[in-house]
Amino acid sequence: MITKSAEHPDRIISLFSYLTQEEAALDEEYGCGCYDIVDGKAIRKEEAVKEYEDDYNAAYNKYNMNLSFAMDYTIIQKYENLNVENELEKDRINMERDKDAQLYDDKCFSDINPMAGTDLAAIKASIDEYWKSAEPQMIMASSEEECEKLYQQAIDQIKSMGFDQLYEFQNEKFHKNKQKLGIDFAWPSLQ
Repeated sequence: MITKSAEHPDRIISLFSYLTQEEAALDEEYGCGCYDIVDGKAIRKEEAVKEYEDDYNAAYNKYNMNLSFAMDYTIIQKYENLNVENELEKDRINMERDKDAQLYDDKCFSDINPMAGTDLAAIKASIDEYWKSAEPQMIMASSEEECEKLYQQAIDQIKSMGFDQLYEFQNEKFHKNKQKLGIDFAWPSLQ
């Protein structure tokens, strides 16, 4: 949000405008000014490739924004040139693209939650809210034993809140969805 007291609202708007464009995702992936778009594919410039090969961290700090967590990777895939000669680029592509990766239809996990306003929906909301407060305590536990103790307390608590009833409902809907899809197993490696 840009407040009325912002010193340079036009620059803030310009930054957010840039960050929502395809150019920002490509700049983050290939380095700002380090690539050209040729026949719809991003081609990293040779001088940039050499800089990244010589000292990757220095080149990354010079050309990238460290915002990859916020970028839409489908944009990068749209422009990605998979036919590269450079070994560094081949390695990057091989690391980012798992040739054995499988896609699967996740519809069996859709629409398994209880309808809003029902008792089960209230149970789910209560459990979700409780878990939001319990999980950080486990993560910040001072020892493995304390974490285990907090985890067991959380499991006991959500069970007392009606977890088993909620699980049965969701599991029944999950199995009905699988039946509608004509599959025995939802996870690809089990199919």
